[in-house]
Amino acid sequence: MKIYQRIYDNPINKDGTTKGNKLIGDFNIIETIESLDYSSLKLATFKDRVYLIKETEVFGINGGSKFVAIEIKSGVLKL
Repeated sequence: MKIYQRIYDNPINKDGTTKGNKLIGDFNIIETIESLDYSSLKLATFKDRVYLIKETEVFGINGGSKFVAIEIKSGVLKL
């Protein structure tokens, strides 16, 4: 699953251009821990490492969702 920094409610600016976005990575989702309308927590792998993918809602202008990939470095989760 390709994870980007943002998913906008409206991806088009007022001038008609596309809002910028950055690909975080193409992750293999292992498990969805929690999923609500505009927020979620997922365990995923990417390049032989384990990540927690956190989605949070963004309110107001440029609203939608933002994503953060947090590497789990403790070694507790081994695949």
